[in-house]
Amino acid sequence: MSLLRLITARTSGSAYDPDAQAFFTAASITDATQKSAVNTLVTDLKAKGLWNKMYAIYPMVGGTTTTCSYNLKNPSAFQMTFAGTWDVTGGGILPTQVTNPSIYADTNFNCSTHFASPTDTSIGVYCTNPSNNLNTTQGLMGVTNALAVSGIAIWVGDRGFDAFTNNSTAGGEYIIWSNDYELFEPPYNGGKHYVTGDGFYINSRSNNTSHTAFVRGVDVKNITRTTSLGVMPNKTIYLGALNPDGHTADWSTSTDKRISFAFIGTGLSASDADNYFECVQKFNTTLLRHVSIPAYETFDTDALPYINHSSASLSFRDKCAANYLVQELKNANLWTKLKAIYPYLGTTLASMRLNLKNPAQYMLTIVGSGASVNYKGLQFDQSNTPGEETYARTDLYETDFNHIAQFRKNDFPSNYSIGVANSSAGSWFGPSSIIRGVFEPRLTNTHATGLQLVQREGTTNTLKYYRKGVLQSPVTNTFNSTTGLEIVIGTLADAVSSSTPTFFTYRNSAIFRYESFGDALTDAEATAYNTIVETAQRYLGRSTF
Repeated sequence: MSLLRLITARTSGSAYDPDAQAFFTAASITDATQKSAVNTLVTDLKAKGLWNKMYAIYPMVGGTTTTCSYNLKNPSAFQMTFAGTWDVTGGGILPTQVTNPSIYADTNFNCSTHFASPTDTSIGVYCTNPSNNLNTTQGLMGVTNALAVSGIAIWVGDRGFDAFTNNSTAGGEYIIWSNDYELFEPPYNGGKHYVTGDGFYINSRSNNTSHTAFVRGVDVKNITRTTSLGVMPNKTIYLGALNPDGHTADWSTSTDKRISFAFIGTGLSASDADNYFECVQKFNTTLLRHVSIPAYETFDTDALPYINHSSASLSFRDKCAANYLVQELKNANLWTKLKAIYPYLGTTLASMRLNLKNPAQYMLTIVGSGASVNYKGLQFDQSNTPGEETYARTDLYETDFNHIAQFRKNDFPSNYSIGVANSSAGSWFGPSSIIRGVFEPRLTNTHATGLQLVQREGTTNTLKYYRKGVLQSPVTNTFNSTTGLEIVIGTLADAVSSSTPTFFTYRNSAIFRYESFGDALTDAEATAYNTIVETAQRYLGRSTF
């Protein structure tokens, strides 16, 4: 809580929101940091229009199963009853054993009698401590029968992360929870959706034909599945496991996730999920138990010119991602090595054009009419017809830098997406499906997902190519200079015909997610750079794997 806010509250007669104070009294919460965090959570949820959509909120503070059992929304209702042994810390609650049907926390919220309508339901869990063990099946929250044909639940197991809501038949779509899974989208491969296993998971139904699983934090996903409306079981919702309706299934048993927040509510939209994540991420950041990028209270001085630029149109998540990039690049001693960074944040083309390193310099100029804003970045809808191509000019020239980096999924299986070329000599400089110094030799990269980085080693004839932070085989040959030509994005600038870029991607709906230009990096720096960029992209919902 800010000093001004605290002073204002005290002058009005109370230091805390009345609903927060009622919770503190009931749960005997005395820690000042926890009280401040909970109070801000209450006021934020009210400001976002979420408070009245909740039946129960469990903030997991106080350090005991008793204090964690209380419902913030109404401390006199739906207090949890803990069964079995739990590890309770400042980070939340954790069952002491995995897949044990005797360890759970009963919310005493009955699906059949306490939900006002079966078509207006939601539950959510914020969890950490992922094991990434697909062979261990675990329930996170909910109630279900052994065949997963009715109930409301969130669980992880040998099929990954699943969320179903009172559906009368078991669905075939689920969310893969594995660091080894490659995602190609859209469409999703076989209904599988990559998530890392920690973050904020929400399951919601707002109609009688479908429900949606939301993932926020380390990854961002909105997964809607068509499911017919079933009958809500006459069972109470468990936390840390699933309440079995009929008999205990192995995948309904206790989880290895530490739970730091949970709720039961009415149906939520995608915007509700975004707002809820903002509130809970701020709450858990204050308590030093957040996942992924924190909710910053203040921003780095070098991030502010970008965040506060008149052309910027940034959400909470965008601002945090921008600040994270600045701070982590500084921590890795990479900030000064970068000349231009295009993270493609915001909701307008004007915002997408900005250079994070210095928004007053190297602002992109969009050429053509086929550019649009996509939540995953800057989208070019160019066609193969000459004169209809869309690309971006950078005002950067080949002599200004030694590396080009680009983060992408498998958008560009052929042709070229960024760089500078000499068509007569067959040489070019930039990451694409083929990395070339001269016409031969070349590196063929058929799975060009993630961060691609290609760099010239000073004045030598060596080109190095990194994929996902790992050095591939260097190309050593004479590099035909293209000095004096401006770098473009979405095609290659041609040294022979500089007025007309060539080698367009020829790819409808090509999405550019991140680019940078700067000095050559060491192998260790390239690895660190990949980790930083990949983390930001996952947080923005732009992950490729």
